Amino acid sequence: MIRAISAVRNKEMGYLLASKHFKVPKSTLEDYVKHTTKSADEVVSTKLGRRPALSKDVEMDLVNHCIEMDQRFYGLRSCDIRRLAFQ
Repeated sequence: MIRAISAVRNKEMGYLLASKHFKVPKSTLEDYVKHTTKSADEVVSTKLGRRPALSKDVEMDLVNHCIEMDQRFYGLRSCDIRRLAFQ
């Protein structure tokens, strides 16, 4: 994606040719090129959506707990996992 953005910004290719050559969606490429104030690396690395409710460490602890309970043949339902995450 970064090379496609650079090719369009440097006027080496148009949107359609760059999207076909680098195998990226044309509409996404157009959106990324419109962010002219940011570099291609910054545009691509920007995270979209909500922020996670749990930190990575807490999430991994919950995952390991679920796997351990599954190995002990004590399956957890999705509502049980949500309850654990809330606690």
